[in-house]
Amino acid sequence: MRLTCAARNATLALVVLGSLFALVTGAHTAPAAPGETVAVLVHEALGELLVVYEERAGYERIKFRHWIDADRDGCNTRQEVLKAEAVLHGQWAVPAHRLFTGLSRSHPACLVEELAGPWQAGVEGRRHATRSGARKRAAGVGASHQLVFVDRLVATLIHLRHDLPHAVLGLLFGVDRSTVTRAIGEVRTLLAERGCAVPDRPGLRLRTLTDVFAYAQAEGVELCLDATEIQVRPPSASHGGRRAFVSGKKKQNTMKATVIADRRGRTLWIDALRPGRTHDATAVRNEGIAVCFRHLPDVEVLLDDGCLGLSRDHRGQAITPPRKPRPGALPGRVEQWERDRHGHSSGRITVEHALADHKRWKQLTCWTHRRDVLPDTYRAIVGLVSDRTANV
Repeated sequence: MRLTCAARNATLALVVLGSLFALVTGAHTAPAAPGETVAVLVHEALGELLVVYEERAGYERIKFRHWIDADRDGCNTRQEVLKAEAVLHGQWAVPAHRLFTGLSRSHPACLVEELAGPWQAGVEGRRHATRSGARKRAAGVGASHQLVFVDRLVATLIHLRHDLPHAVLGLLFGVDRSTVTRAIGEVRTLLAERGCAVPDRPGLRLRTLTDVFAYAQAEGVELCLDATEIQVRPPSASHGGRRAFVSGKKKQNTMKATVIADRRGRTLWIDALRPGRTHDATAVRNEGIAVCFRHLPDVEVLLDDGCLGLSRDHRGQAITPPRKPRPGALPGRVEQWERDRHGHSSGRITVEHALADHKRWKQLTCWTHRRDVLPDTYRAIVGLVSDRTANV
Protein backbone atom coordinates (compact mmCIF):
# COMPACT_ATOMS: atom_id res chain seq x y z
CA MET A 1 0.00 0.00 0.00
CA ARG A 2 1.43 3.35 -1.03
CA LEU A 3 1.89 6.07 1.62
CA THR A 4 0.96 9.61 0.90
CA CYS A 5 3.48 12.43 1.25
CA ALA A 6 2.07 13.54 4.64
CA ALA A 7 2.17 9.97 6.00
CA ARG A 8 5.79 9.54 4.93
CA ASN A 9 6.80 12.78 6.65
CA ALA A 10 5.04 11.77 9.90
CA THR A 11 6.74 8.36 9.90
CA LEU A 12 10.14 9.96 9.40
CA ALA A 13 9.58 12.38 12.27
CA LEU A 14 8.65 9.56 14.67
CA VAL A 15 11.78 7.61 13.74
CA VAL A 16 14.01 10.65 14.39
CA LEU A 17 12.37 11.42 17.78
CA GLY A 18 12.68 7.78 18.84
CA SER A 19 16.39 7.80 18.04
CA LEU A 20 16.99 10.99 20.00
CA PHE A 21 15.04 9.65 23.04
CA ALA A 22 17.08 6.41 23.04
CA LEU A 23 20.31 8.41 22.82
CA VAL A 24 19.43 10.71 25.75
CA THR A 25 18.03 8.04 28.07
CA GLY A 26 20.44 5.25 27.27
CA ALA A 27 21.16 2.88 30.13
CA HIS A 28 24.41 3.25 32.04
CA THR A 29 26.47 0.35 33.26
CA ALA A 30 28.98 2.02 35.62
CA PRO A 31 27.86 3.49 38.97
CA ALA A 32 27.66 7.25 38.99
CA ALA A 33 29.96 9.38 41.12
CA PRO A 34 28.45 11.87 43.61
CA GLY A 35 27.25 14.97 41.79
CA GLU A 36 27.51 13.35 38.36
CA THR A 37 24.60 13.60 35.93
CA VAL A 38 23.56 10.23 34.56
CA ALA A 39 21.00 9.00 32.04
CA VAL A 40 18.49 6.30 32.88
CA LEU A 41 15.48 4.81 31.22
CA VAL A 42 12.23 6.39 32.40
CA HIS A 43 10.40 3.14 33.04
CA GLU A 44 13.37 1.85 35.08
CA ALA A 45 13.45 5.03 37.23
CA LEU A 46 9.72 4.81 37.93
CA GLY A 47 10.02 1.16 38.81
CA GLU A 48 12.58 1.92 41.53
CA LEU A 49 10.21 4.31 43.38
CA LEU A 50 8.81 2.92 46.64
CA VAL A 51 5.06 3.36 46.98
CA VAL A 52 3.53 2.96 50.49
CA TYR A 53 0.19 3.83 52.03
CA GLU A 54 -0.19 6.81 54.35
CA GLU A 55 0.16 5.92 58.03
CA ARG A 56 -0.90 8.44 60.72
CA ALA A 57 -0.03 6.36 63.77
CA GLY A 58 2.83 7.43 66.01
CA TYR A 59 1.93 11.14 66.32
CA GLU A 60 1.52 12.33 69.90
CA ARG A 61 0.80 15.98 70.61
CA ILE A 62 2.36 15.82 74.07
CA LYS A 63 5.82 15.15 72.58
CA PHE A 64 5.96 18.68 71.16
CA ARG A 65 7.15 20.62 74.23
CA HIS A 66 8.12 23.68 72.19
CA TRP A 67 4.46 24.72 72.03
CA ILE A 68 4.49 27.41 74.70
CA ASP A 69 2.15 30.28 75.57
CA ALA A 70 4.43 33.16 74.65
CA ASP A 71 1.87 35.99 74.95
CA ARG A 72 0.18 34.53 78.06
CA ASP A 73 -3.32 34.55 76.56
CA GLY A 74 -4.11 30.93 77.36
CA CYS A 75 -3.23 29.67 73.85
CA ASN A 76 0.06 27.92 73.03
CA THR A 77 1.83 28.04 69.67
CA ARG A 78 -0.33 25.35 68.10
CA GLN A 79 -3.52 26.97 69.36
CA GLU A 80 -2.42 30.37 68.05
CA VAL A 81 -2.00 28.85 64.59
CA LEU A 82 -5.41 27.19 64.81
CA LYS A 83 -6.95 30.49 65.87
CA ALA A 84 -5.36 32.26 62.91
CA GLU A 85 -6.47 29.53 60.49
CA ALA A 86 -10.01 29.69 61.89
CA VAL A 87 -10.49 32.97 60.03
CA LEU A 88 -11.19 32.34 56.37
CA HIS A 89 -11.45 35.43 54.15
CA GLY A 90 -12.40 37.59 57.11
CA GLN A 91 -15.12 35.21 58.35
CA TRP A 92 -14.86 33.01 61.42
CA ALA A 93 -15.35 29.33 60.82
CA VAL A 94 -18.21 27.34 62.30
CA PRO A 95 -19.21 27.29 65.17
CA ALA A 96 -18.16 30.95 65.59
CA HIS A 97 -20.50 31.93 62.76
CA ARG A 98 -22.87 34.81 63.40
CA LEU A 99 -25.85 32.45 63.17
CA PHE A 100 -24.51 30.69 66.27
CA THR A 101 -23.17 33.65 68.25
CA GLY A 102 -25.47 36.47 67.13
CA LEU A 103 -22.44 38.72 66.54
CA SER A 104 -20.74 40.15 63.48
CA ARG A 105 -17.76 38.48 61.85
CA SER A 106 -15.13 40.69 63.51
CA HIS A 107 -16.75 40.97 66.95
CA PRO A 108 -15.46 37.64 68.41
CA ALA A 109 -11.89 38.57 67.50
CA CYS A 110 -12.23 41.87 69.38
CA LEU A 111 -13.62 40.03 72.40
CA VAL A 112 -10.69 37.60 72.36
CA GLU A 113 -8.24 40.47 72.33
CA GLU A 114 -10.09 42.27 75.14
CA LEU A 115 -10.82 39.37 77.50
CA ALA A 116 -7.91 36.96 77.03
CA GLY A 117 -5.68 38.92 79.42
CA PRO A 118 -8.23 39.21 82.27
CA TRP A 119 -9.15 35.54 81.86
CA GLN A 120 -5.51 34.44 82.11
CA ALA A 121 -5.02 36.69 85.14
CA GLY A 122 -8.04 35.09 86.81
CA VAL A 123 -6.70 31.60 86.10
CA GLU A 124 -3.31 32.47 87.59
CA GLY A 125 -5.01 34.05 90.61
CA ARG A 126 -7.04 30.93 91.31
CA ARG A 127 -3.95 28.76 90.92
CA HIS A 128 -2.02 31.01 93.28
CA ALA A 129 -4.78 30.70 95.86
CA THR A 130 -4.88 26.92 95.46
CA ARG A 131 -1.16 26.37 95.93
CA SER A 132 -0.82 29.21 98.51
CA GLY A 133 2.23 30.71 96.85
CA ALA A 134 4.07 31.44 93.64
CA ARG A 135 4.40 28.84 90.93
CA LYS A 136 7.31 26.42 91.20
CA ARG A 137 7.49 25.30 87.58
CA ALA A 138 8.26 27.25 84.44
CA ALA A 139 5.50 28.83 82.39
CA GLY A 140 3.95 26.42 79.92
CA VAL A 141 4.86 23.31 81.94
CA GLY A 142 2.11 21.08 83.27
CA ALA A 143 -1.35 20.13 82.15
CA SER A 144 -2.84 22.34 79.46
CA HIS A 145 -6.44 23.46 79.07
CA GLN A 146 -8.68 21.03 77.24
CA LEU A 147 -10.72 24.00 76.01
CA VAL A 148 -8.69 27.01 74.90
CA PHE A 149 -9.95 30.51 75.58
CA VAL A 150 -11.20 31.06 72.03
CA ASP A 151 -13.42 27.98 72.29
CA ARG A 152 -14.54 28.99 75.78
CA LEU A 153 -15.67 32.35 74.47
CA VAL A 154 -17.49 30.86 71.48
CA ALA A 155 -19.22 28.27 73.66
CA THR A 156 -20.40 31.01 76.03
CA LEU A 157 -21.74 33.12 73.16
CA ILE A 158 -23.65 30.16 71.72
CA HIS A 159 -25.09 29.39 75.15
CA LEU A 160 -26.22 33.00 75.65
CA ARG A 161 -27.74 33.26 72.20
CA HIS A 162 -29.51 29.90 71.87
CA ASP A 163 -29.50 28.50 75.43
CA LEU A 164 -28.05 25.17 74.30
CA PRO A 165 -27.47 22.68 77.12
CA HIS A 166 -23.93 22.33 78.40
CA ALA A 167 -23.87 18.66 77.41
CA VAL A 168 -24.61 19.56 73.79
CA LEU A 169 -21.86 22.17 73.76
CA GLY A 170 -19.48 19.63 75.27
CA LEU A 171 -20.27 17.24 72.43
CA LEU A 172 -19.78 20.05 69.90
CA PHE A 173 -16.34 21.02 71.25
CA GLY A 174 -15.20 17.52 72.17
CA VAL A 175 -14.96 18.03 75.97
CA ASP A 176 -16.89 16.98 79.05
CA ARG A 177 -20.03 18.77 80.20
CA SER A 178 -18.35 19.95 83.40
CA THR A 179 -15.60 21.64 81.39
CA VAL A 180 -18.18 23.65 79.45
CA THR A 181 -20.02 24.58 82.66
CA ARG A 182 -16.84 25.89 84.25
CA ALA A 183 -15.82 27.74 81.07
CA ILE A 184 -19.19 29.47 80.69
CA GLY A 185 -19.10 30.57 84.33
CA GLU A 186 -15.69 32.17 83.86
CA VAL A 187 -16.37 33.94 80.56
CA ARG A 188 -19.88 35.07 81.51
CA THR A 189 -18.47 36.95 84.52
CA LEU A 190 -15.93 38.70 82.30
CA LEU A 191 -18.63 39.71 79.82
CA ALA A 192 -20.86 41.02 82.62
CA GLU A 193 -18.10 43.27 83.96
CA ARG A 194 -17.53 45.01 80.63
CA GLY A 195 -20.43 47.47 80.92
CA CYS A 196 -22.13 49.21 78.00
CA ALA A 197 -20.37 50.77 75.05
CA VAL A 198 -20.62 54.51 74.43
CA PRO A 199 -21.53 55.68 70.91
CA ASP A 200 -18.53 57.09 69.04
CA ARG A 201 -16.29 56.66 72.11
CA PRO A 202 -14.13 53.54 71.56
CA GLY A 203 -12.76 52.13 74.78
CA LEU A 204 -15.15 54.07 77.03
CA ARG A 205 -17.80 52.00 78.79
CA LEU A 206 -20.58 52.84 81.27
CA ARG A 207 -20.99 50.62 84.31
CA THR A 208 -22.90 52.60 86.94
CA LEU A 209 -25.90 54.91 87.00
CA THR A 210 -23.59 57.81 87.87
CA ASP A 211 -21.54 57.11 84.74
CA VAL A 212 -24.69 57.28 82.60
CA PHE A 213 -25.86 60.58 84.11
CA ALA A 214 -22.39 62.13 83.78
CA TYR A 215 -22.22 61.06 80.14
CA ALA A 216 -25.74 62.38 79.46
CA GLN A 217 -24.96 65.80 80.95
CA ALA A 218 -21.60 66.09 79.16
CA GLU A 219 -23.01 65.09 75.77
CA GLY A 220 -26.51 66.57 76.11
CA VAL A 221 -28.21 63.19 75.72
CA GLU A 222 -31.83 62.65 76.74
CA LEU A 223 -32.33 59.34 78.52
CA CYS A 224 -35.25 56.90 78.43
CA LEU A 225 -35.89 54.51 81.32
CA ASP A 226 -38.11 51.46 81.49
CA ALA A 227 -38.32 48.11 83.27
CA THR A 228 -38.90 44.61 81.98
CA GLU A 229 -39.65 41.30 83.67
CA ILE A 230 -38.18 37.86 82.97
CA GLN A 231 -39.96 34.71 84.03
CA VAL A 232 -37.91 32.55 86.42
CA ARG A 233 -38.39 29.35 88.35
CA PRO A 234 -40.22 29.76 91.67
CA PRO A 235 -38.23 29.30 94.88
CA SER A 236 -38.63 26.00 96.64
CA ALA A 237 -41.39 25.66 99.21
CA SER A 238 -38.89 25.44 102.08
CA HIS A 239 -37.38 28.86 101.32
CA GLY A 240 -38.85 32.09 102.60
CA GLY A 241 -39.67 35.13 100.51
CA ARG A 242 -41.46 33.27 97.74
CA ARG A 243 -44.04 36.03 97.30
CA ALA A 244 -41.33 38.57 96.50
CA PHE A 245 -40.90 37.02 93.05
CA VAL A 246 -44.60 36.95 92.14
CA SER A 247 -45.22 39.84 89.75
CA GLY A 248 -48.40 41.82 90.28
CA LYS A 249 -48.52 42.50 86.55
CA LYS A 250 -47.79 39.08 85.06
CA LYS A 251 -48.96 36.93 87.98
CA GLN A 252 -45.85 34.81 87.52
CA ASN A 253 -42.50 34.36 89.23
CA THR A 254 -40.28 36.97 87.61
CA MET A 255 -37.20 39.11 88.11
CA LYS A 256 -37.25 42.78 87.11
CA ALA A 257 -34.53 44.63 85.21
CA THR A 258 -34.38 48.42 84.77
CA VAL A 259 -32.77 49.61 81.55
CA ILE A 260 -31.71 53.06 80.34
CA ALA A 261 -31.31 53.84 76.63
CA ASP A 262 -30.82 57.00 74.58
CA ARG A 263 -33.19 58.47 71.99
CA ARG A 264 -31.77 56.16 69.32
CA GLY A 265 -32.42 52.95 71.22
CA ARG A 266 -28.83 52.28 72.28
CA THR A 267 -28.61 50.61 75.69
CA LEU A 268 -26.48 52.53 78.19
CA TRP A 269 -27.13 50.86 81.55
CA ILE A 270 -28.88 48.02 83.35
CA ASP A 271 -29.38 47.71 87.10
CA ALA A 272 -28.91 44.78 89.45
CA LEU A 273 -31.98 42.63 88.82
CA ARG A 274 -34.53 42.50 91.63
CA PRO A 275 -37.53 40.29 92.49
CA GLY A 276 -40.52 40.86 90.22
CA ARG A 277 -42.74 42.26 92.99
CA THR A 278 -40.47 45.31 93.36
CA HIS A 279 -42.03 48.53 92.04
CA ASP A 280 -40.29 50.31 89.15
CA ALA A 281 -39.81 53.53 91.11
CA THR A 282 -38.50 51.64 94.15
CA ALA A 283 -35.94 49.81 92.01
CA VAL A 284 -34.44 52.99 90.55
CA ARG A 285 -34.54 54.78 93.90
CA ASN A 286 -32.51 51.96 95.41
CA GLU A 287 -29.96 52.45 92.65
CA GLY A 288 -29.47 56.09 93.73
CA ILE A 289 -31.28 57.97 90.98
CA ALA A 290 -32.29 60.73 93.41
CA VAL A 291 -28.64 61.51 94.15
CA CYS A 292 -27.87 61.62 90.42
CA PHE A 293 -30.75 64.03 89.80
CA ARG A 294 -29.52 66.28 92.61
CA HIS A 295 -25.89 66.47 91.48
CA LEU A 296 -26.53 66.50 87.72
CA PRO A 297 -29.51 68.85 87.28
CA ASP A 298 -29.31 69.16 83.48
CA VAL A 299 -30.16 65.52 82.76
CA GLU A 300 -33.69 64.67 81.58
CA VAL A 301 -35.14 61.16 81.79
CA LEU A 302 -38.34 60.04 80.06
CA LEU A 303 -40.42 57.75 82.30
CA ASP A 304 -43.78 56.02 82.18
CA ASP A 305 -46.81 56.41 84.45
CA GLY A 306 -45.33 54.05 87.00
CA CYS A 307 -42.81 56.70 88.13
CA LEU A 308 -45.13 59.59 88.97
CA GLY A 309 -43.47 59.90 92.37
CA LEU A 310 -40.10 60.61 90.74
CA SER A 311 -41.74 63.20 88.51
CA ARG A 312 -43.20 64.93 91.57
CA ASP A 313 -39.87 64.94 93.44
CA HIS A 314 -37.69 65.96 90.48
CA ARG A 315 -39.75 68.26 88.28
CA GLY A 316 -38.21 69.08 84.95
CA GLN A 317 -35.83 66.14 85.12
CA ALA A 318 -38.03 63.06 85.56
CA ILE A 319 -40.57 63.50 82.77
CA THR A 320 -43.71 61.37 82.78
CA PRO A 321 -46.67 61.40 80.33
CA PRO A 322 -49.02 64.41 80.73
CA ARG A 323 -52.06 63.82 82.89
CA LYS A 324 -55.37 63.30 81.13
CA PRO A 325 -57.74 66.31 81.30
CA ARG A 326 -60.81 66.00 83.46
CA PRO A 327 -64.19 65.26 81.87
CA GLY A 328 -65.70 68.37 80.34
CA ALA A 329 -62.37 70.00 79.45
CA LEU A 330 -62.22 72.27 76.42
CA PRO A 331 -61.63 70.53 73.07
CA GLY A 332 -58.43 72.49 72.56
CA ARG A 333 -57.10 71.25 75.87
CA VAL A 334 -57.88 67.65 74.97
CA GLU A 335 -56.19 67.99 71.58
CA GLN A 336 -53.10 69.48 73.19
CA TRP A 337 -52.99 66.61 75.67
CA GLU A 338 -53.18 64.07 72.85
CA ARG A 339 -50.31 65.75 71.01
CA ASP A 340 -48.16 65.90 74.15
CA ARG A 341 -48.92 62.28 74.99
CA HIS A 342 -48.05 61.18 71.47
CA GLY A 343 -44.79 63.13 71.55
CA HIS A 344 -43.81 61.58 74.89
CA SER A 345 -44.63 58.07 73.67
CA SER A 346 -42.68 58.62 70.45
CA GLY A 347 -39.63 59.68 72.45
CA ARG A 348 -39.86 56.77 74.87
CA ILE A 349 -40.48 54.06 72.28
CA THR A 350 -36.74 53.70 71.73
CA VAL A 351 -36.21 52.05 75.11
CA GLU A 352 -38.99 49.60 74.22
CA HIS A 353 -37.06 48.74 71.06
CA ALA A 354 -33.91 48.23 73.15
CA LEU A 355 -35.74 45.82 75.46
CA ALA A 356 -37.08 43.92 72.45
CA ASP A 357 -33.52 43.68 71.12
CA HIS A 358 -32.43 42.06 74.39
CA LYS A 359 -35.23 39.50 74.22
CA ARG A 360 -33.91 38.19 70.91
CA TRP A 361 -31.38 36.27 72.98
CA LYS A 362 -33.20 33.11 73.98
CA GLN A 363 -31.94 33.04 77.55
CA LEU A 364 -33.88 36.23 78.32
CA THR A 365 -37.23 34.95 77.05
CA CYS A 366 -37.67 32.49 79.92
CA TRP A 367 -34.96 31.82 82.49
CA THR A 368 -34.84 28.16 83.57
CA HIS A 369 -31.50 28.17 85.39
CA ARG A 370 -30.43 29.39 88.83
CA ARG A 371 -31.80 32.83 89.68
CA ASP A 372 -28.52 34.11 91.10
CA VAL A 373 -26.87 33.72 87.68
CA LEU A 374 -29.49 35.78 85.79
CA PRO A 375 -28.04 39.25 86.66
CA ASP A 376 -24.61 38.40 85.19
CA THR A 377 -26.28 36.83 82.16
CA TYR A 378 -28.41 39.90 81.46
CA ARG A 379 -25.46 42.28 81.90
CA ALA A 380 -23.32 40.14 79.59
CA ILE A 381 -25.99 40.19 76.88
CA VAL A 382 -26.58 43.94 77.28
CA GLY A 383 -22.85 44.57 76.88
CA LEU A 384 -22.75 42.53 73.67
CA VAL A 385 -25.85 44.27 72.28
CA SER A 386 -24.42 47.69 73.12
CA ASP A 387 -21.26 46.84 71.17
CA ARG A 388 -23.36 46.32 68.06
CA THR A 389 -25.58 49.38 68.52
CA ALA A 390 -22.86 51.82 69.57
CA ASN A 391 -22.00 52.60 65.95
CA VAL A 392 -25.60 52.85 64.67
